[in-house]
Amino acid sequence: MNSRKLASIMITALALWACDGPVEPPLPDGETFPERDKVCAAGEAQPCVTDEDAHTAAERTHEVGNEHNDATFVYVVNRLSIPEAEDGVVAGFNLDGLDSGEGSDDAEDCLGYTPDYVSSTDPDHIGVDNALEGLVGILAEQIVSDTCAGMPDELGCTLGEQINEGAVLLLLEVSGVESLEYDTDVQLQLFLGAVPEGETIMVEGGALAPGQAFDVMANLGAPVGGDIFAGRLRATTPQLQLALTVDGMNVPLTITNPEIRADVSETGLTNGAIGGELTIADLQMTVEMLGLDFDVEGVAGGFADLSPSAADPLTCEGLSVGITFGATSATRN
Repeated sequence: MNSRKLASIMITALALWACDGPVEPPLPDGETFPERDKVCAAGEAQPCVTDEDAHTAAERTHEVGNEHNDATFVYVVNRLSIPEAEDGVVAGFNLDGLDSGEGSDDAEDCLGYTPDYVSSTDPDHIGVDNALEGLVGILAEQIVSDTCAGMPDELGCTLGEQINEGAVLLLLEVSGVESLEYDTDVQLQLFLGAVPEGETIMVEGGALAPGQAFDVMANLGAPVGGDIFAGRLRATTPQLQLALTVDGMNVPLTITNPEIRADVSETGLTNGAIGGELTIADLQMTVEMLGLDFDVEGVAGGFADLSPSAADPLTCEGLSVGITFGATSATRN
């Protein structure tokens, strides 16, 4: 090829780029999954709106498998924890569509005032909201059991005890599964479970044993659509109600608009995360049910980082939550 012909090709290519922008390469064969990890525009200062895709369409396009032929898998949560933030990393999700970084005193509302994090379970997910992690020490004083006091994860230990006793049984049913690697359309249904009458709950290695059958006490909302991307279940539900036991009383905690992700297999869910919102009003009601002398608005309100008040945008009425979990195989009656 002579230099004149090469120059002509380069000029033509540059002209096409200038007129229409860079030419996107064709997508690989398969289905394009929705983007669930958003970032700020390049170079934008925090706090900033996370409205740019973290991954290209090509990175999100994969062949969908069919090795499981519309299968259904049921799991029971056997581990729950509320971890504290460490080195800017914490459990949870970006619930307000912002990345506040370390937070800004000049923010227009409480969303940008409070700090955000990077997800501990999904490293590409930024702007994570988890104000509950700042209350772990206070919560521990209220509900940690005597046997778990002083343990590295006091709350996780206490929640594990309640799970093993059958006081907190959360069932997750994933149906319509064609593939546990890439599947664009699965259904997730949550249930409140119970140990069948006359049965004994089985524990192995400090956690619920796999393969046990549990009664369904209540449906926790309607089934919701989700997907499985690179072996990771991803779904968002309208609400999730957890029931904790404090001083012998069942205490409901309603998490609104929770996102749920976990690595999924036939035998269990691992590296799981739940993120959502608790309202200050609901927390106050819970405290009053327990008869505790605890100023929710004064303490938790100082950490609140969601749902700015109409009267004062610098005051939030919701508290972001980030929880990690694991689950093992189960069946439901």
